[in-house]
Amino acid sequence: EILPENLFSILSTYKPSKQKNKFVYADALFVLYKAFKTELQLKRAKFAEMLQENLASELLESDFSDELKNDEENNIAGLSKFLVRKLHETGWIEFERGQDFEEYVILPDYNIKILKTFNELTNQKLESTFSYVYDTYSALKQADSEKDDKAKYVYNAIYSATKNTNALCELLSTVYHNLNNFCKKQLDLNTANDVFSEHYDKFYS
Repeated sequence: EILPENLFSILSTYKPSKQKNKFVYADALFVLYKAFKTELQLKRAKFAEMLQENLASELLESDFSDELKNDEENNIAGLSKFLVRKLHETGWIEFERGQDFEEYVILPDYNIKILKTFNELTNQKLESTFSYVYDTYSALKQADSEKDDKAKYVYNAIYSATKNTNALCELLSTVYHNLNNFCKKQLDLNTANDVFSEHYDKFYS
């Protein structure tokens, strides 16, 4: 009930001829997330320019001809504006009219969370377990050494320790499952070259 019905439709095509389009939409969402982090107010026209600048080569290889409206041109600039319209129609963005009568891009809160998840999935960097352990130790040690208002420091230290411990358990569980998944992929590889490629080119990149 929270998400628009067609939100993921741009990412779920099964037609071979539309596979490239699916990746263009995905990359457009990454551009949108980058814009969200750097632009407090994002004009609709500027967002289209950002898509044009970042996805020029992909737009040239795409085929949205059957989805374009009569007033949309089948060139890089026109396709960039089409992407903006499509993201709006499927519920990824909303528009707000500013005092300067320009249209501004607005992101619903649920889409910010989804885009953040997409970004984390494609940039998997595990945090150090040492930081959780050290922060917990420091908080407890400081609370133990305090003499004034000790109860307050003890409460804060226990709260911090609980939060860090839960995060550490989740991280260790992630490491466990990632290692299992990595080992399973090794079993599926057929040649030594495949193993070396997976190990050096992907695991260490």
